[in-house]
Amino acid sequence: MDGPVTLHAVPAPRLAPDTVLVVAEALLPLLYWRGVSVLQEKRQDLTVLERFALELGLTFGSIEPEDFAEITSLPSSALAGATWRLISSGTLYPRGGSYGVNPEQAAAALQQRTVSRLVRSSADFVLLPRSGDVLAVGGRDGGWPRAVEQTVLPDRQAPLPPDLRTATRAAYLAEKVRAKAVAGLDPAVIDVPLPDRDDPPLVPPAKRGDGRWVPVCPTYLCRAEIRRAETGTHVVDAIVCGQARRGGRKDSRRIDSRREGSGREAGGHEDEAQSGAEVAIDLSGADGLIAEWLKLSDALDDPQLRQAAWRELGPPATGFGRPPLDGAQRRGPAQWDLLVNGTAVRELCGQGRPITEPRGLAVEADGVIIHIGCYFFPTDDEGRALFARDEVISRLLSAQEPAEELAPACREAAARCPGAGNVLSADAIRERAWQLGHYHLVYLLREQEDFPHD
Repeated sequence: MDGPVTLHAVPAPRLAPDTVLVVAEALLPLLYWRGVSVLQEKRQDLTVLERFALELGLTFGSIEPEDFAEITSLPSSALAGATWRLISSGTLYPRGGSYGVNPEQAAAALQQRTVSRLVRSSADFVLLPRSGDVLAVGGRDGGWPRAVEQTVLPDRQAPLPPDLRTATRAAYLAEKVRAKAVAGLDPAVIDVPLPDRDDPPLVPPAKRGDGRWVPVCPTYLCRAEIRRAETGTHVVDAIVCGQARRGGRKDSRRIDSRREGSGREAGGHEDEAQSGAEVAIDLSGADGLIAEWLKLSDALDDPQLRQAAWRELGPPATGFGRPPLDGAQRRGPAQWDLLVNGTAVRELCGQGRPITEPRGLAVEADGVIIHIGCYFFPTDDEGRALFARDEVISRLLSAQEPAEELAPACREAAARCPGAGNVLSADAIRERAWQLGHYHLVYLLREQEDFPHD
């Protein structure tokens, strides 16, 4: 992410144990090619005659028809049937009336007892130009890329990165396939053959407002959740959303996509202008894109951005200046602890919400918005005592008999926080509960005092 980073407060994200990151919104440039011709390596078991031919070739350095006929008592013409698959795989090659041998391939074929041959097949590819990720996708009717293409209108068109503007489709994909850089591709696919005629560009150029012709790519709005699988790899469940394409697939999910200031388009219909659609997509394996998104979660490593987060989440400024933030430390992949001293914690208590609950922070840069969870963490005895007070209230809220639980809860909290003074007294607990709006709890805690029974 090279652009400026901005932060603002949002509701705390709900994070499952395996959640690595929540991407609230992102611009996703996406190119899709269906039915691209590929070369696939097919492996088949060697026949008895093929194994014999390879052993003969490795022993003598070549295979002569006369030697074959003499040893096997078969006509020399049978040798052609025993060698054609070996020739097509490159293990043998014709040499006049005999056959030469590629020793390394022959030895490997004998060891594996298989012969490979190249066959033409087809595959569907997705390119994410911004990150350079290439994915192989499958599924009925072209899989999710086809559903996106038929269902959702792009949010905008974005110019291709400069290094891709002169690339051609087959040559670019061939380079990725040979480098084993296509996520989800069948391992048997080893190449993309170049076409007999001109290799088309990745996308045809489009005329810009300034009159220049530049290749552009459809760009969609999406949101996503990155999860960590048991294998340690990242799983990316994403949703492409936007205005529904007229006459799009009937099995798409419709959403209300009204936006501020949007109106009826000229010549269109109001219901079409306001209707939207969503398509679930799988971006697992897009390691470059995942790395870009995860990099945003490191924002609070920057001291200036930590202070920006504190301005968003901390107490309002007072006449004596804002209480300082002592620092920040990582709690989890998408969670941070904001370190606060007693002065800052007292100011936080004035916000009228539990200081122990998480806060949400949106981090935005280069068209991507992620949500991270932030927790306040005390750095001194005064701060720890104030946190213990809110923890006591949380305990009382879940107790069946809060009035009976109050005294032991205060004693246990005070034992953990020596020198807490009156912060953990019964009166202080009731006062804080009232400040947090837990009026029914305060009534239960004062019932014996306010309404004594004989």
